[in-house]
Amino acid sequence: MTKILIVDDHQLFREGVKRILDFEDSFEVVGEGDDGSEVAELYRRFEPDVVLMDINMPGMNGVEATEKVKNEFPDAKIIILSIHDDVHMYRMR
Repeated sequence: MTKILIVDDHQLFREGVKRILDFEDSFEVVGEGDDGSEVAELYRRFEPDVVLMDINMPGMNGVEATEKVKNEFPDAKIIILSIHDDVHMYRMR
């Protein structure tokens, strides 16, 4: 079972992703968040195998949140989601 944490500021999007993942028996959504600033705490609490993270969120964006999580949990697997086609919009340091 692959445990998934979804972090996106749009509840409707999170619900849609959860419904899609429900069709696959090997995936389990273990937690959700709506702001990048809470990702490290959610990661600690739910210990997901994969984080699906929006890149553009209020507060702390997905790139900043990814850096924070990776500093604390270097083996974390994070997939960044974006509707933006400008790859230079956000940069990992």
